[in-house]
Amino acid sequence: MRSMHGIHKALPYLLATAALGLTACQLLPGLGAAPTPMPSPAPLLEPTATPPPSTPEPTLPSPQVTPAAAVAEGEIVFVRGGNLWAIGADGSNERQLTAYAPNTVLRDLTPSPDGRRLALTLDGHALAVYDFAEGQISVLDMANDALIAAPVWLPEGDAIVYQRVPLNPQTSAPAAGEVWMAALDALPRLLIGAGALPEDPQAAFAPAFALSGNRLLVTALSSSEQTPVRFLIADLSSGVLAPFSVPELETPAVWDVSPDGTKALLYEQAAPHVLYLADLNAEGNVVTIAQISPPDGRAYRMARFAPDGVRLMALRAPLPESGEGVEALLLTPAEDGAYTATVLNQDVGFNHLMVRWHGEDGVILQRMSTDGGDAELWLAPLDGSAGTFLTAGEQPVVVGG
Repeated sequence: MRSMHGIHKALPYLLATAALGLTACQLLPGLGAAPTPMPSPAPLLEPTATPPPSTPEPTLPSPQVTPAAAVAEGEIVFVRGGNLWAIGADGSNERQLTAYAPNTVLRDLTPSPDGRRLALTLDGHALAVYDFAEGQISVLDMANDALIAAPVWLPEGDAIVYQRVPLNPQTSAPAAGEVWMAALDALPRLLIGAGALPEDPQAAFAPAFALSGNRLLVTALSSSEQTPVRFLIADLSSGVLAPFSVPELETPAVWDVSPDGTKALLYEQAAPHVLYLADLNAEGNVVTIAQISPPDGRAYRMARFAPDGVRLMALRAPLPESGEGVEALLLTPAEDGAYTATVLNQDVGFNHLMVRWHGEDGVILQRMSTDGGDAELWLAPLDGSAGTFLTAGEQPVVVGG
């Protein structure tokens, strides 16, 4: 198994997973205006010129299926100390679910469409699925010679597409990222590999969102550093790649796609503070688009649809020199087509990093003090009233959606 040094060397290639959000640092005041799309909900370290010190060899589960505690609908699963934990929405029954080594790196926590399973990556070298009811974790793909990231469930919930970045066996240098698919009952197979774009044969690919009609929204990171990330629509039946067409935006990028696949939340890579809502046609392309963030000079990011496909959740960066932290918002459409913003669990001095829907009783927030410290998980009511502290942890996922 390769050391975590290989992951740091390959970070520029993993950045091709552009659709799932930003690093936390890019939302914090004074740390850069333009977003770099990232593959996972958890913050990643920026690549540095000096290689990081070597770390212990990653520890992967053995055998291929390992036991884990069962969890019930409505509970919150999260990461702490290299392991998965769970807690009730009322703060009760907190417990450790797995028994990995403390230095295990768990990322990309992605619930299945029905909320009964969880895809995740282990140490950047394995794709696993946690069955909440059965209480077991199955490894679908494990690679000593590749990095694995950015899992996306297909709508039926029976297969996962993800990014694989091959590593040179002698130097650990990364090659271009590929898109693979692993079914729950079949071996992994390549979907989109090197050379899929004849005009840029070295482009790196990553999955972003599943669309209707056996289509997939993917990102392509050019081998040229001057070229922005491109979004493409992959037809999984024919293997054809087509541009994601948004005539109104020069370099469009996607925050989220609605549960029914008919709408998308977009931004312009050259001006990432503005939030757009778009209607999609059956082929996955934009039919209409409208700006829904107000012209207030604030940056609206990490936007996501609520399960009803109508309400939205987002993070809002503070104005420069305001001294405020990053806010978590609920955006509700009004009769005039505008959106009303409700600040959730408002508390100056904290940066909110993640928002997860927890039914009509509220959302689960991950936040951190502007002075640093541990990440905290809170349950915040939808009306903007004070929230309830649950525990310390990160990357929360709500069981059952």
